[in-house]
Parts: sequence; structure tokens; C-alpha cells
Amino acid sequence: MQERTFIVSVVIITAVFIGVTVAMQNNNAPAIRQMAEQQSQLITLLRKIDTYLSEGQVGAGGQPVFNAKFAELDKKLTEMLDIYHKVEKQAEAVKQQQQQPQRAQPSEEYTKVHEIPVAESTIKGVQDAPITITSFVDFQCPFSARFQPVIDAVLEAYPQKVNYVLKHFPLGFHSMAKPSGRAVQAAGEQGKYWEMVDLILKNSRTLSDEKFEEFAKDLGLNIKKFKKSYADEDGKWEKLIQADYDLGMKVGVRGTPTYYLNGRKTRSRTLEAFKQEIDEILSKPAE
Repeated sequence: MQERTFIVSVVIITAVFIGVTVAMQNNNAPAIRQMAEQQSQLITLLRKIDTYLSEGQVGAGGQPVFNAKFAELDKKLTEMLDIYHKVEKQAEAVKQQQQQPQRAQPSEEYTKVHEIPVAESTIKGVQDAPITITSFVDFQCPFSARFQPVIDAVLEAYPQKVNYVLKHFPLGFHSMAKPSGRAVQAAGEQGKYWEMVDLILKNSRTLSDEKFEEFAKDLGLNIKKFKKSYADEDGKWEKLIQADYDLGMKVGVRGTPTYYLNGRKTRSRTLEAFKQEIDEILSKPAE
């Protein structure tokens, strides 16, 4: 009778062993790990019982050692089955969760409209255009340089409907980003703001103080006046650049360039993508 019960126990343990093996491949839950530990203990116990049966070992009072070990085996099996049922419930809960349809939520990052003041910035295009593109730019960023022609194409496509504002967002690892901002602002005092922007972006890999002076000469600026303004002795450009940077951090700028259409962040980086968004805005009744 004991041998028969023992065989049944082995069959049960084998079935549980298979279940644990499969479960462990897909789950790292605490109950699974606990069950695996119980399984290891059971295998060790089974080996001992097999030895006792084959050698006919007896314990105190002449009782076969197997009787005591079988009681221990029965206890281990009960514990293991309890854990197994717990694992089944966890697996069912996970299955139900996975079967629930996942609803895609619109990202707040691209739906929120931010207030982005432009009073201190130079506007390119008509002042009262219904749509303003605002960009946060690092003058040493190759992507800022790459996408600037796209902005120019947008302004050409919508000469009366779109204007453009550039905000400074110098990244810490670009040593010439802030000096570039000062050079742009200094050129702006002589009416050559956007011309200096274009020159700096087209030469973003070779920027230096000497280069800025060279650009100023090419633009026909008063060099003495330019150099004095570029030096920023009273710190006004430093304050303006820092204010732009702080604003960028506030409205969620994470890299350059970052573009906003009437205060809403956009993923558009091509003329076609910008036109699609702009046309949609223009098609809505004015508030």
C-alpha cells in the first residue's frame, strides 16, 4: 500500500515539476520562486526515500524509516499544492489583464498649449500673423542647423499667415552656444539678426570669436560696435539667453531644436508636416 501511495506521490510531484518549469519561463513572481524551492526540497526527499526503500532501513521501534519520511513528504506536497493554487490565481489575473484592450492616450506633451511670450525676441515675418512658430535652438546643434531651411520654406509658403521666433537654448556641452547667442543679439542691434543666425547655423562646426567677427565683416556691420555689444559687458544678453533657457525648461524642451505652433509642441520637421498642421489651424474659425 505504501509503495502504491509513494508512486502516486511521485506522479503528482512530476506533474507539478512540469508546471513549475513552464511557469518559471514566463514569470518571476515570488510564489513561483517559493514553489521552485519546495520542489527542490521534494526531489531531495524522494531520493532519500528511494534509498530507504531499497535498503530496507528501519528506525526506532522497528518501524520503517519510510513511514516518517512519507509523513514529511505528505506535508511538503500539501504546502506545494497550496503554492501551486496561488500561482494559478496569479497567472489567471495576469492573463485577464493582458486581454483587456489597451487604450492609447494622447500625450499631454503635444496637446497642452503653453504661454510663450515673444516680447523680447526678434520676429521674422509679419508681426500680426495668426500662427507663430517658436523654436528653441542651440547654435552648435547640427539638427538645429539641419531644420532651419524647413522653417524658411514654411515662411515662404505662408508669408502672411506665419511668423517665426527663435529662443536660445544653449546646451551645456556646447561651449560656443552661448557666445553664438551673444553674436546674434549683437548683430541684431545693427539690423542683421537673422542674417547672423543663418551664418552661424551654416557654420555651426567651426564657431569661434574670430569667426563671429568675420561674419560681422561679411554682413557689413560696424565692427567696433559689434565687438563691444558681443562682449556683453553689462550682461544683458546673458540675462536674455538665460531667460529663454528657463522658459524652455518650463514648457518642456528636452532637446534642440524644439518647435511650437501657437504654443503647442509639434513633432513636425518637414514642410509637408508643418503645412498639414498649419492648414488645420487656419481652417478653424477664429476665436
